[in-house]
Order: sequence, then structure tokens, then C-alpha cells
Amino acid sequence: MATPGVVILQEIRKLTRPEKEALVAALLEDLEGPPERGAEEAWRIEIDRRVREIDSGAVQCASAEEVLARIDRALGR
Repeated sequence: MATPGVVILQEIRKLTRPEKEALVAALLEDLEGPPERGAEEAWRIEIDRRVREIDSGAVQCASAEEVLARIDRALGR
């Protein structure tokens, strides 16, 4: 007999992507509590600022591989 968690996971896999996204959002809020007041607006402002920096050439982006390689070197791996 399958455990409740396995049964739930099997049912989740039948959901559409939007249904899964809504479920994940609800679970995160259940675990972490509601987002702080103003957090979404603060993140929107920060994202807009970063996009402007990238578009203007003020900052250069690095690939994930490049960043991970730098971390490995810094950690002596």
C-alpha cells in the first residue's frame, strides 16, 4: 500500500503546469508565511534596475558555468 505522500505526489503529477505553480505558491506560503508587505514591489523595482544596468552595458553578465567555476576555484576545488 502506497504511503499518503506517494499518493499525493502521483496526483500532483496529473496536474497542469498552472495548477502545479499555484500549488507550489500555496505550499511556500504555508511554510514561510505570507510575503512581507511591499516585497513584490521592491523586487519589481530591483529587477527593473538590474535590467537597465544590463541593457546599458554598465554590468556584464556571466554564465552559470562561469560563476560555478569561479566558486570552485575560490574553494580550491
